[in-house]
Amino acid sequence: MSTETSPALPNGDPAAAFPGARSFCSTLATEEPLAGTAPHRPSWALIEHPGPWGREALLDAPWPEPGLGARIAAAVDAAGVRAVLAREPGRRGRAPAVPSTDPRAPREVLLARCGPEGWLARREVPTTDLAELDWAGLAQSDDVPAGWTRVAPLWAVCTHGTRDACCARLGRPVSEAFDAAAPGAVREISHSGGHRFAGVALALPTGLMHGRVTPQDAALLVRSVAAGRVVDRLLRGEVHRPAADQVATAALRERLGDDRLGSLTRHGPAWEHHDSDGRTSRWLVEVTEHPGPTRPASCGAAPSSSSVLRATVLPATTDGL
Repeated sequence: MSTETSPALPNGDPAAAFPGARSFCSTLATEEPLAGTAPHRPSWALIEHPGPWGREALLDAPWPEPGLGARIAAAVDAAGVRAVLAREPGRRGRAPAVPSTDPRAPREVLLARCGPEGWLARREVPTTDLAELDWAGLAQSDDVPAGWTRVAPLWAVCTHGTRDACCARLGRPVSEAFDAAAPGAVREISHSGGHRFAGVALALPTGLMHGRVTPQDAALLVRSVAAGRVVDRLLRGEVHRPAADQVATAALRERLGDDRLGSLTRHGPAWEHHDSDGRTSRWLVEVTEHPGPTRPASCGAAPSSSSVLRATVLPATTDGL
């Protein structure tokens, strides 16, 4: 696993680094395991919108045409794309990059297909054309689609305060720290799923979603992901994998002591591990569901029960595999 560490935090609690955070859902959910909590959505779209975003970002943000947000939301949902609104770090207080009243103003759209062969591409799209894109075709493309430009990897940090207080209080300092560690390669985004795990940082196009990230973790994550390494203590999962596979890969990395991204591939019921010397081993992982801690799913919500996934790792035989 990664040998680098971040500075210790009070009581080992990420939220303890932020004054006044004791009643936040992220503090009350610290007993919930991270592994397996990333939303399973291989395709993501980051749509430029300086804000305000409202609670339901696509629906509630101001658009130059009535109902445009709902049309965009319907189009991306039908295509299986996770769409979020995005802005550069520190955008609040600056002049808007996109005039909110101009229906033809171009907006930056960053489109990611996550996974080992993933890609990240950019295109400027007139605002009123956003709902008319062939989102389904874009989401299924094996390579950068025609008319789009491949861009360097970037980090997306949830700072959606009108959705949950944790995303603002914990996310904004994290986005600033990423901006310092990787200037120009960071976007603040609307709700990405799991605000109780704030700060939440998604690496694109690898699809590695991290939780309980503090500003002190940003430089470590930037270095590790750029080097093709995984920081498991902060990893919620890979968004191109379902939850059970996220848990399985976390368990295998722990068992094998290998933090290299891409060292594990699934073949039917078995997982193959390719070590740094070129040797291959096969493993079976049984993932089962168990009762989890009682915690609020978001700030201000009543505590609710949860479930967690746990993995048992066994060497695979060749019989039947």
